Amino acid sequence: KGPWKTLPKSSSNLVNQDKIDISEIINYCLNHANRLCKCSNGNYVIQQLLEQSDDNHKVVLLQIICENFVSLSMNKFGSNVCQKSLLLPCPSFLHLVIDSLLDEDDYPEYNFSLVSFSIIQLMKNNFGNYVVQSLFKNGDDYVKNKLFEFIVNHAHLLAELKKNVFALPEPRSRVR
Repeated sequence: KGPWKTLPKSSSNLVNQDKIDISEIINYCLNHANRLCKCSNGNYVIQQLLEQSDDNHKVVLLQIICENFVSLSMNKFGSNVCQKSLLLPCPSFLHLVIDSLLDEDDYPEYNFSLVSFSIIQLMKNNFGNYVVQSLFKNGDDYVKNKLFEFIVNHAHLLAELKKNVFALPEPRSRVR
């Protein structure tokens, strides 16, 4: 019944709707959301909550995701949750994410090396690069303009990125 019918089968035995109130399960998931995002089955549970829970629960989840966005994006399972969160019709969340990824206030000495920006770390990561692509694809004009402005103002970083564009593996040389 309800949103729980789409949970992975491994979680179905946790839900006995006659004895346990669904709100208890949701609260448990919210309290352990960061860990659930990073595990193979838990990320599906969090994605279902993002899609089907009420607005109050979504706000709590989005806050947790935003606070841990970089580490989740660089995790195999967490990146799926981040991508799902970027699909939600919540422009303020997208704005908060892009502002935090491009935050220059964290670097008062303005020594913009390749590792200074979270967005660069994500672009070079095997999982994070897909999250950055989703951010650009699903972002509104504000998000796209911020990304464009970042690239224009930090063009010297593009040369560094060309060496490892979106973390694609280097082609293997054939040994004969």
